[in-house]
Amino acid sequence: MAETRRNLYVGGLHAEIDDVVLRAAFLPFGELEDVSVPIDSTASVPAGASGSTKRNRGFGFVTYELAEDAIAAIDNMNDSEMYGQRIRVNFARGGAGSAPNRAVWDDADKCVRDN
Repeated sequence: MAETRRNLYVGGLHAEIDDVVLRAAFLPFGELEDVSVPIDSTASVPAGASGSTKRNRGFGFVTYELAEDAIAAIDNMNDSEMYGQRIRVNFARGGAGSAPNRAVWDDADKCVRDN
């Protein structure tokens, strides 16, 4: 199954890292399909900090076009340092490049219809 997985979880991100920075860091390993860094709109920025009041939630997702590129990114980026913080990179659970999530009742409805 790991051969077809292309979606990576990137944890331990510094508060200043956004989609653009994360894309630039992971682009050397292959063509990217998607990069996402969720924003925490409830987090407060320390007094005197410059820039936007929005911070990331400390993690992001990177999806490669090819599974081999995702594996190369994990091999090279896991336990590396970005903006002075060590990041963790591994296959994401769920999302693009993995099995689709379905509601439990989808199978129950099909069972009722078939019987």
